[in-house]
Amino acid sequence: MSYAANNRGGGRWLMTFMRFDPSGLGHDGFTVSTTQEVATHTEGTLESGQWYALALYRSGGHWICPGNAGESDEPAPGVISNLCFGREIGECEVKLTVRPQSTGSGATQR
Repeated sequence: MSYAANNRGGGRWLMTFMRFDPSGLGHDGFTVSTTQEVATHTEGTLESGQWYALALYRSGGHWICPGNAGESDEPAPGVISNLCFGREIGECEVKLTVRPQSTGSGATQR
């Protein structure tokens, strides 16, 4: 899969990707695989599997979970998931778009 994250609201944001680990390691079976700071735009790839993605924002020297996280109301063809993250309900300061990298990968986004 490929992903693109756009920081639309400014501030410091960190994308955290956790992959499901069938051996039971990590929290609820998910282990942090990678993190990527999102200054304005970042993109990358993820191996096949089940993933959990979360954007955290920087405040007072700590990374904080946002008050708003969920599917965007902007469906698009060829997109696995469009997620929005914001400090407050209804905001979409960071938008994460996940697409299949190639046909037949069998990957799922969670």
